[in-house]
Amino acid sequence: MRPGRFLSELQRRHVLRVLGGYAVAAWLLVESYTTIQPMLWDGAEWTHRFVVILALLGVPVTFALAWVFDITPHGVRRTSDLDAERQAGIDAAPAGGMLRPRYAISRKATGFFGLGILVALVSFAAYAGYYHEPPGGASRDPDAPIESIAVLPFVDMSSARDQEFFSDGITEELLNRLAQVPDLHVAARTSSFAFKGRHDDVREIGRLLGVQAIVEGSVRREGDVVRVSTKLVDVATGYQIWGDSFDGGATDVFALQDQIAGAIVDALRQRFVSVPEAGRRGTTNARAHELYLLGLRRWNQRTDRDLRQALVYFEEATELDPQFALAWAGLAQTYAVLPVYGAFPVDTAVMRGSAAVAQALAHDASLAEAYAAMGQIVQNFDWDLDGAESYYKRALNYQPGDATAHQWYAETLALMGRYAEAERHSARVLATDPLSPTALYLDAFLRTIRGRAGEGLARWRDLARLHPDYEFGVLHFAYAAVAAGQPADMAAAMERLSTLRPARRELYQVVAATVLSPAGAPAARTVLARHAAELEPSERAAWHLVLGEADRALEVLAEAVASRDDVNLPYLLVHPLLAPLRSDERFHEIIAQTDLVVGG
Repeated sequence: MRPGRFLSELQRRHVLRVLGGYAVAAWLLVESYTTIQPMLWDGAEWTHRFVVILALLGVPVTFALAWVFDITPHGVRRTSDLDAERQAGIDAAPAGGMLRPRYAISRKATGFFGLGILVALVSFAAYAGYYHEPPGGASRDPDAPIESIAVLPFVDMSSARDQEFFSDGITEELLNRLAQVPDLHVAARTSSFAFKGRHDDVREIGRLLGVQAIVEGSVRREGDVVRVSTKLVDVATGYQIWGDSFDGGATDVFALQDQIAGAIVDALRQRFVSVPEAGRRGTTNARAHELYLLGLRRWNQRTDRDLRQALVYFEEATELDPQFALAWAGLAQTYAVLPVYGAFPVDTAVMRGSAAVAQALAHDASLAEAYAAMGQIVQNFDWDLDGAESYYKRALNYQPGDATAHQWYAETLALMGRYAEAERHSARVLATDPLSPTALYLDAFLRTIRGRAGEGLARWRDLARLHPDYEFGVLHFAYAAVAAGQPADMAAAMERLSTLRPARRELYQVVAATVLSPAGAPAARTVLARHAAELEPSERAAWHLVLGEADRALEVLAEAVASRDDVNLPYLLVHPLLAPLRSDERFHEIIAQTDLVVGG
């Protein structure tokens, strides 16, 4: 279309007049909103910008409507239709019978720029409602107390990237302090550190961890000065609640960590019913503290290799500071689980683990981690479930939010047949540490032994997806899949085990093939016999049963219960995989030698 013709069309279609009217109305809308909004609700500056943007977006909408349509006494018509009606003489009607052209133009302008503003307002209302809607429900009252929080790993922003131990130390100090608040739910270290090095949106992190607020920060060192910037973010809105920066000397890292932790707790104090003061329960030796954090990181991985490295770190920390109670407790907890995840001598674990507990409690008699470690030692190595329960209760009395103590206590309760109590503690663990492999394992295990096979398998799949290298979880995934008659899940688990344990690849492949086609059982039994010496009795008994050797499975179980050297045996004895043996008197004789309760 030629420029002259286009301008003529703009005039004929009254577009320019409509846009002029829209501009006046939009200006009034923006001015009214920015004036009235502060008196009505506690909005933010972004809403002002958003109203202006929406007003501008209404321009093309109004232009398009004015170009295509017209408002007449007969309703909304396309402009081309109006030309035809004028040719037919409609516009020549008496003034008293119809709207005059000039009034029609006025109606048109008012209608279309009003419609444009209406579109803008509806869009704004929808967006504002969505923007303020937190995950899972309505926006939280900004004046309401914060009842749940996560501390994300502080980021090392130093040019040399050599302050990771210090940034992790700040995170650890905050977790320790906040975990002592009775009515505050604090996401555990395992789940918080799962986001290390990631840049997830705080809303998504809040949804995954089930918390209302997140603490995050950064560390930057320049010469001998360390600057720490931190902020507290409301998950519901994404807004910063509080923020501050701290400077300190690089040689006085513990004083700076204390200062930061204290400032954040003070900022939260007014939002809690009660936030008690919490002192350091660690060390003043920087290197010992760094080693302790390295040990915790490895301990949380729960693999044989990581646990052995954790021992090294914790031992070095106690050598540098023999009064470092938390390092002694970390050492005890590592010995308590090492035989579960690898071929570590049980007698050595009991002796060294118990000695480490004694050292930890000698320096801090109220250290929950030490009591939890002793409970795990008594549970795993003595099979004394009542004794383990008393230690876990003491640990939780000193630190009610200790996720590890809740988890181990839930395991003991499950082995005692107190399933409802076990599930309550398991739920507490998941609420505190939802991304922990051991927490997910516990949840899946409880559902499995209670006969909820479908729910259990769904949890086992989640565990395998989130933590594919967690061998203990993959093995129990295979057990659960066989018990539930799900060969596809079993094959997937066995294939993963073959990757994690390449020395046993042949065994896992033939066992999986036999489950799919029982005709291969004789050859599989030969392979099992060849690998028997490298398997724990519980796993060997499981594969004997799967390959159709029930009598041999019972023999292995009886020998294992008599020696009590296999810490994983109780978890298999209560497992539905052994359901075919429960009608055999020999199985009941085996169970009678333990405190276990079988059946869910």
